[in-house]
Amino acid sequence: MKLDMNISEADIGSLKVGQDVSFTVDAYPDKRFNGKVKEIRLGPILKQNVVYYGVVANIDNAELLLRPGMTADVWINTAYHKNALLVPVKVLKRKDDRKYVDVLEGKELKRKEVTTGMKSEDGFLEVLSGLEEGERVVLSSMEK
Repeated sequence: MKLDMNISEADIGSLKVGQDVSFTVDAYPDKRFNGKVKEIRLGPILKQNVVYYGVVANIDNAELLLRPGMTADVWINTAYHKNALLVPVKVLKRKDDRKYVDVLEGKELKRKEVTTGMKSEDGFLEVLSGLEEGERVVLSSMEK
């Protein structure tokens, strides 16, 4: 079976043929279905002043649960980093195009500049440099 999707132009650049697709449908909200991106179409689709591109995924429907016309909530895995160092997005501070986190060292609060990577859907941010595993990142503080 195939899954037809409309992906916004903001997200289309990170898609590639062969990427994993997972989705749910209202009829089976607790069941995840899986497939792979088969085709990324070049022709734009304009809906309510937003540009989308058609993407097609091959889906295994061996259980015959899926039917034509069902609406799907779709996730496409565009990147995966194993053993990434993550911090809550809320700890990130910005100043003059630089990013910082506050770290507790003993009884002192130290500001450390970090380089960040991907952001997860559940509110976490990958730290590429500037922070080591085990450091105590402060979520909030009362600065004088």
